[in-house]
Amino acid sequence: QTWHDEPGAAADAIARLLSTETGRGIFIRAADATALERLERGEDTGDNQGMIGDAERAAGYLLQRPRLDQPSAGPLWYGLGHIRERRGPVRASGEPFTRAADLLDPADHPYELAESQLGMARVVFQDGRSSDADLESARDTARQAQQLLAARADDLSRQLREQANAMAWLIER
Repeated sequence: QTWHDEPGAAADAIARLLSTETGRGIFIRAADATALERLERGEDTGDNQGMIGDAERAAGYLLQRPRLDQPSAGPLWYGLGHIRERRGPVRASGEPFTRAADLLDPADHPYELAESQLGMARVVFQDGRSSDADLESARDTARQAQQLLAARADDLSRQLREQANAMAWLIER
């Protein structure tokens, strides 16, 4: 009903929920995946869009009205990728992480962008059917994550840099 009456409020609520550690944790720890599936696949909206998930719907709405003081679509997609990576299957995190990486500003969201890049590389690495070219691209993506955080000295940056280094090394092997 909120989508019908106040689509901006629905989009903002979803973006805020997926953009916080607490909100993501609710989906990660949920006993069943019904709400997560609705975010991903949704239901028929009846407006010739067919089956569209609430995350896609919210991101589309947010992209139509980008404002600095409002939630944006990049953190929303990062949040969905983060949830999917932890709940599994890991391959389901690829698309949200790719969308996040396309939208996140490295100055505003360096950690989220680096983790999205690592997630993208992880999906390719774990696929088992990836071509050599795909693996090389994934290794380069992991290195980009490492470079993004190179100048930062905080614990999270060091941890993500090491994860990126390990991922690049595993792919190279």
